[in-house]
Amino acid sequence: MGDEGENNVLPPATADDDNEPPAGTELNISRQPSMEEEAEQERLKQKKIDDAKRARALARKKAEKQQAAAAAAAAAAAAAAAEEPKPRSKEEEGESSGVPTQDEEVKDIWTQLLEMKSKEEKENPSSAMREANIVFLGPRHSGKSTLIHAYMHKDKEDVVKPTTSLDYKYTRSSVGMSMEKDLSHFWELGGGRALVNLLDIALTADTIAHTFALIVVDLSRPSAVVDDVQYWLGVLKNRVKAVVSQLSQSSSPLPKALLAEAKAQYGADHSELGQIDWLEVPVMIVAHKYDTFKDQEPELLKTMSKALRSIAHANGASLLYTSKMDKQLIHSFRSRISRHVLGRAPSKVLQGDYTKAISVPAGSDTFSNIGAAPDGRGGQVQAWIETHRKYFPPNDQDKEATLAVKDVVLNAEPLVDQMLAQKDEDLKQVRRKLQLKRRMKQADNAAEVKSKG
Repeated sequence: MGDEGENNVLPPATADDDNEPPAGTELNISRQPSMEEEAEQERLKQKKIDDAKRARALARKKAEKQQAAAAAAAAAAAAAAAEEPKPRSKEEEGESSGVPTQDEEVKDIWTQLLEMKSKEEKENPSSAMREANIVFLGPRHSGKSTLIHAYMHKDKEDVVKPTTSLDYKYTRSSVGMSMEKDLSHFWELGGGRALVNLLDIALTADTIAHTFALIVVDLSRPSAVVDDVQYWLGVLKNRVKAVVSQLSQSSSPLPKALLAEAKAQYGADHSELGQIDWLEVPVMIVAHKYDTFKDQEPELLKTMSKALRSIAHANGASLLYTSKMDKQLIHSFRSRISRHVLGRAPSKVLQGDYTKAISVPAGSDTFSNIGAAPDGRGGQVQAWIETHRKYFPPNDQDKEATLAVKDVVLNAEPLVDQMLAQKDEDLKQVRRKLQLKRRMKQADNAAEVKSKG
């Protein structure tokens, strides 16, 4: 064993083999690169990175060129197809399934919104802008202007000037998130019985379909209330009859539709449909200034309420007590007009207790609920009218004062007055120029005669 170990010992190196490794030995020699070699390697590495970037840029440009060429080809094809006539599709015939066509996709947003709105209004007419025509009738100083002001200016108390002829106002209102604003026209016949013909302006064939007539009477003049209601109902009926006749001559289906709508308020099962004198426009009798009447004797309160309820029911009208001194009553009044403006059915809640303010919507009352008059002679309506005259005998103080033309006082209109003053001044200047021109002509004629002489 020891001999074998000694045989593995290498002999010492000699001078001749200093640069060579001993026989049978493996050497692992690693040499560090020089600075020049490191720089060359870094250059090659950066070149590879730059080449990769250039390759990607070239590929992107190539793709963009291909996309542009494809878009141009598509545009050219679309233009060529647009020039060729093509059959109408189901979508164009109005049978669209709701998926927008290619033509619709290229339309601007505003056009699409308008088309959507138009389609919605055709499918649902109630979504379109509503227009109401509200006409106030009644004797002078009954409170028509006050009620109109109360509706237009909630919680705003102003001194309202009385109307002496025909007054017109309008309001715009919107509901919820709707962009459309409902338009309401307010007409007031302020001249009393002397100017009833002005109703022809407010109620026409164009406005009857959305007209709501309010007959305002004054409870502070109780003896004239029933007579005023009857008179203004007659005026309204005559005008409605004239408009309906005009529409019927043109074979318009509107009169029948309006009459059917009026009857619908009572319902097909109402027990007294045959006793109603229907009118083609909704009517509400407004007994105003309740605050001046509410403290009367119970029998007087009962007679007034029964007489007015009988007249209203017999003519298919509503009845409502109001007072500017009572916010709740004004709220009820405003609510009734708002329902008409919004196209909603009026409330059917009946308040017939004569010790309180009366509220009887059309179609909610019956003659049996009203009850028979103490006298009982003639028809029920006439019997209550006679009873009213018994308890409230006519007197001159309650009669409406006759309005003469000389009594009509027009309210000041600053803009109109200013324009009138300007026109007057222009007229004066024209006259001065004409006078000067006339004088100059006369002087020329005199000079010419003198020269000839």
